[in-house]
Order: sequence, then structure tokens, then C-alpha cells
Amino acid sequence: MSTVKSDAARDRLWHRLTLITLALTALISLCYLVVLLSPSLVSEFLSTEKMTSTPAEALALPEPKPTFTPTNTSVPTWTPLPTRTSRPSPTSRDTPTVSHTPGPSPTFPPTWTPSPTLGTPPPTRSNYPFALRNNEIIYTQYFFSSECNWLGIAGLVVDKDDNPIVGLPVVLNGGGFQNHVTYSGNAPAYGESGWEHFLDNKVKGGDFTIQLYDNEPKPISDQIQVRTRADCRGNLIMIIFEKNWDEYVP
Repeated sequence: MSTVKSDAARDRLWHRLTLITLALTALISLCYLVVLLSPSLVSEFLSTEKMTSTPAEALALPEPKPTFTPTNTSVPTWTPLPTRTSRPSPTSRDTPTVSHTPGPSPTFPPTWTPSPTLGTPPPTRSNYPFALRNNEIIYTQYFFSSECNWLGIAGLVVDKDDNPIVGLPVVLNGGGFQNHVTYSGNAPAYGESGWEHFLDNKVKGGDFTIQLYDNEPKPISDQIQVRTRADCRGNLIMIIFEKNWDEYVP
């Protein structure tokens, strides 16, 4: 009898648990259905619930932090350092340019010492106021050009103390020249009383005469016989007229 009551009580307990399970299942299914059909309603419910559950102290907004206001401090102006000025380079002195002018313009080299090759001197000292110094005709190389492209006769007119005498005619004849005149002092490249007769732009042999005149004109020296040579080492013939009479005044 007691066994039958025990079984009936157990059956009622399982029956009640089954009903509770079914009710919970139905309730859960209803909740899912509400979430699926109206999700916004659930969101509002959750947000309302959260607001009501938050204490008032938690809803207090944080105090605003003080705003940093930068002070208007002017930046000091940068002053550039003065530019270092380099020392100017010393100006070099201009070196004068020596220009070569052919003919009588070049300056007679002060160190020039010709090695004379003597021509045929006159047999005796001249009876004219001027004579050939030491009876010498000097053959040397033209010292204004190293090329063999010049031929001429040149010289000086001086007194016994070697003082220059300028303005006297020096007359050339021969080799196609007739009474060709130049004046002492016209070719200062040879000295203050220098003179020059240019003959040709090549060396060659030929016979010429040179004679000194005064301004009347009349001859005041012998005719000096000069023979040129086809030799570059003797293409300049030097003749120096020297005063023969002390009392003569040209």
C-alpha cells in the first residue's frame, strides 16, 4: 500500500516539473519572439533600466578642466651676425708691356757690344771736318730681329767727346738709291744722333756710298765706300762719323 503511494507522489512531482519546464520554454520563446519582432523596444527597455539603476552621483558630469591660454610672449627677433668681410687681395702692379716697333723706334740695347768685322778703311785720316771713327766699318747682326729679313746701314754723328750732333744730312748712293737723305737724330734707337738707311728685306751683296753733309748743303766728310754681304750675321753695317776739327762748327 505504501509503495503505491510513493509511486503516485513521484509521478505528481515529475508532472509538476514538466509543467514548469514547459512554462519556462514558452516564456523564453516569447522573449525571443519579442526581440526578433521589435528590437528597438528591447533597446529602449535596456537603456531605461540602465539609467534608473545608475546612482545620481554617477550621473554627475566631470568638472571641465581649465583651458590653457598661451601667453603672447613674443619670440625675440634673430639678429644675424655680421658677415665677415674677407680681406681684399692685394692688387698686383701692372707690368708694363714692352711693344716692339720695327725700324728706328726700338730702344738701343744698352748691353750691346758688337764684335766688329772690319771693312776696307780709308788709307789716311780725312781732311774733312768729320771722319770715320777709327777708320772702322762695323758689320754685325741686326739686333731688332732674329730673322734674316733685314739689310741696312746705320750709325751716329758725334764730336770728339762723344757728344751727339743732330740734324746733319747723311746721303746714300748706290744699289738703286740716288742721293737718298736721312738726318742724324732720326733713328734714336741707335743713340741720340742715330741715323739709318734701310736697304732691303733680305741680305745681298752690293756697293754703296755714305757721305755726311752740312745744311748748305756741302759735304763735310769723305764718301765712305760700303759693300754689303749676303750674310745674316753682317746684315747691319754701322758707321760712326766723328768730328775731325775742333774749331769746326756745323
